[in-house]
Amino acid sequence: MSNLADLGYFFDDQGVLRTKEDNEKFKFTTQEAYETLGEAVDEEVFNLLETRCGLERKVLKPAGIEGDDEDFSFYFASKNLKTAETMLILMHGSGVVRAGQWARRLIINESLECGTQIPYIERALKLGWAVVVMNTNANGTEEQEFKFSRTPEEHAEMVFKMCVGGAKLKSVYVVAHSRGGYDLSAAKYSSSEYEVHEYQSGRVTDLYAGTKIHEWSSHMAIDAVFKLFETELNESNFVETVNEAKYLVLHGKEKEEMESDEPVVKKMKQ
Repeated sequence: MSNLADLGYFFDDQGVLRTKEDNEKFKFTTQEAYETLGEAVDEEVFNLLETRCGLERKVLKPAGIEGDDEDFSFYFASKNLKTAETMLILMHGSGVVRAGQWARRLIINESLECGTQIPYIERALKLGWAVVVMNTNANGTEEQEFKFSRTPEEHAEMVFKMCVGGAKLKSVYVVAHSRGGYDLSAAKYSSSEYEVHEYQSGRVTDLYAGTKIHEWSSHMAIDAVFKLFETELNESNFVETVNEAKYLVLHGKEKEEMESDEPVVKKMKQ
């Protein structure tokens, strides 16, 4: 498999994909070339999860199960997985995206900041939280299916059991983009572990993500998401906190975006 350098590309300091030859942004030529580049981007994001974010790539193989690592899928987790009291789990949607990505098109045409989960990861780690990055679309090769990851739902269920089941956590937060929400709700857990409970009346709220474009939603909503996560929600502050989250989305939009209705990449908090 080719890497970005072999294909003549690199990510600049702003996370924008550029050509090594003339420093220009990506320009589409053929679908085949685009797919080859996409696979190289997958590997580059995996590398960034390890080098930039400090996560560990873990084989999705339960304890006591025999077999070569190549027969199993993988996911990423932070080194404080067993010690942190709070955990953030990130789940992408359907399609070609892999661990660490929200949208391949945004990574290639916009930047790492809006197309990957890296901003969520770095923000959570700064708060001292453990982070788990699922890889639900990695279900096998052309030759065989991955054990315990034959479907996105099975992958989600196994990662959840291996990382959350039995852990002494006070809080577990999940950001599930698009089909990731279904994958989470469809996974089944034993009664001794955390479960996805039935919706409680008045405690499930739809919020505007800050954009009408589906693939941009997780990036645009990050401030509102962390506002909800960082507040210890209860009956007395639920409505107020949700309204504050709404404010962050509606008033955090850049002037250019308000005029054009096109998303503007959020600047990372240092």
